Amino acid sequence: MKLPSFLLKHTAKIEDYEGDSGFGDEYGDEYTVKCRVEYKRQLVRDREGNEVTAEGTMFLPPAYNPPPESKVTLPDFGDAEHDIITTAPQDNPFSGQRSHVEVAFK
Repeated sequence: MKLPSFLLKHTAKIEDYEGDSGFGDEYGDEYTVKCRVEYKRQLVRDREGNEVTAEGTMFLPPAYNPPPESKVTLPDFGDAEHDIITTAPQDNPFSGQRSHVEVAFK
Protein backbone atom coordinates (compact mmCIF):
# COMPACT_ATOMS: atom_id res chain seq x y z
CA MET A 1 0.00 0.00 0.00
CA LYS A 2 1.40 3.34 -1.03
CA LEU A 3 1.02 6.63 0.79
CA PRO A 4 -2.51 7.87 -0.10
CA SER A 5 -2.44 10.79 -2.53
CA PHE A 6 -4.84 12.87 -0.41
CA LEU A 7 -2.08 13.09 2.23
CA LEU A 8 0.34 14.61 -0.30
CA LYS A 9 -0.99 18.15 0.07
CA HIS A 10 2.33 20.03 -0.06
CA THR A 11 4.91 20.68 -2.76
CA ALA A 12 8.70 20.39 -2.46
CA LYS A 13 11.39 21.50 -4.88
CA ILE A 14 14.42 19.25 -4.48
CA GLU A 15 17.98 19.53 -5.81
CA ASP A 16 19.83 16.23 -5.32
CA TYR A 17 23.30 16.48 -3.81
CA GLU A 18 25.82 15.08 -6.29
CA GLY A 19 29.06 15.56 -4.38
CA ASP A 20 31.85 18.00 -3.72
CA SER A 21 33.99 19.62 -6.38
CA GLY A 22 36.85 22.08 -6.37
CA PHE A 23 34.25 24.85 -6.65
CA GLY A 24 31.97 23.69 -3.80
CA ASP A 25 28.97 21.43 -3.53
CA GLU A 26 27.38 20.15 -6.74
CA TYR A 27 23.61 19.73 -7.11
CA GLY A 28 21.44 18.21 -9.81
CA ASP A 29 18.58 19.91 -11.60
CA GLU A 30 15.64 20.95 -9.45
CA TYR A 31 12.52 18.80 -9.60
CA THR A 32 9.12 19.20 -7.97
CA VAL A 33 7.31 16.51 -6.02
CA LYS A 34 4.03 16.32 -4.09
CA CYS A 35 4.64 15.40 -0.46
CA ARG A 36 3.49 15.77 3.11
CA VAL A 37 5.46 18.07 5.40
CA GLU A 38 5.32 17.99 9.19
CA TYR A 39 7.28 20.58 11.15
CA LYS A 40 8.24 18.95 14.43
CA ARG A 41 11.70 19.14 15.96
CA GLN A 42 13.31 15.83 16.77
CA LEU A 43 16.76 14.37 17.25
CA VAL A 44 18.01 12.22 14.38
CA ARG A 45 21.39 10.82 13.41
CA ASP A 46 23.14 11.96 10.27
CA ARG A 47 25.05 9.54 8.05
CA GLU A 48 28.18 10.00 10.19
CA GLY A 49 26.30 9.03 13.38
CA ASN A 50 26.13 12.52 14.89
CA GLU A 51 22.95 13.64 16.65
CA VAL A 52 21.32 16.50 14.75
CA THR A 53 18.11 18.40 15.43
CA ALA A 54 15.71 18.01 12.51
CA GLU A 55 13.23 20.82 11.96
CA GLY A 56 10.72 18.48 10.37
CA THR A 57 9.94 15.47 8.23
CA MET A 58 8.79 15.11 4.63
CA PHE A 59 6.92 12.06 3.41
CA LEU A 60 7.63 11.40 -0.28
CA PRO A 61 6.14 8.95 -2.77
CA PRO A 62 8.22 5.77 -3.11
CA ALA A 63 9.74 6.78 -6.46
CA TYR A 64 11.80 9.55 -4.80
CA ASN A 65 14.79 9.06 -2.50
CA PRO A 66 17.00 12.17 -2.45
CA PRO A 67 20.46 11.71 -0.90
CA PRO A 68 21.52 13.42 2.35
CA GLU A 69 22.76 17.01 1.91
CA SER A 70 20.27 17.65 -0.91
CA LYS A 71 18.51 21.03 -0.91
CA VAL A 72 14.76 21.37 -0.39
CA THR A 73 12.58 24.44 -0.96
CA LEU A 74 9.02 24.38 0.38
CA PRO A 75 6.81 26.84 -1.54
CA ASP A 76 3.80 26.12 0.70
CA PHE A 77 5.81 27.39 3.69
CA GLY A 78 7.02 30.73 2.33
CA ASP A 79 9.78 29.19 0.18
CA ALA A 80 11.53 27.87 3.29
CA GLU A 81 14.89 26.34 2.39
CA HIS A 82 16.25 23.27 4.16
CA ASP A 83 18.99 20.65 3.86
CA ILE A 84 18.21 16.94 4.01
CA ILE A 85 19.80 15.15 6.96
CA THR A 86 18.71 11.60 6.28
CA THR A 87 16.23 9.53 4.27
CA ALA A 88 14.50 6.33 5.31
CA PRO A 89 12.58 4.26 2.74
CA GLN A 90 9.57 2.58 4.36
CA ASP A 91 8.17 -0.73 3.17
CA ASN A 92 4.67 -2.10 3.52
CA PRO A 93 4.93 -5.03 5.95
CA PHE A 94 2.25 -7.01 4.12
CA SER A 95 3.42 -6.68 0.52
CA GLY A 96 7.10 -5.91 1.06
CA GLN A 97 6.86 -3.09 -1.48
CA ARG A 98 8.05 0.42 -0.71
CA SER A 99 5.18 2.58 0.54
CA HIS A 100 6.96 5.93 1.00
CA VAL A 101 10.22 7.64 1.97
CA GLU A 102 10.62 9.63 5.18
CA VAL A 103 13.05 12.55 4.90
CA ALA A 104 14.39 14.45 7.93
CA PHE A 105 15.49 18.02 7.19
CA LYS A 106 17.22 20.86 9.02
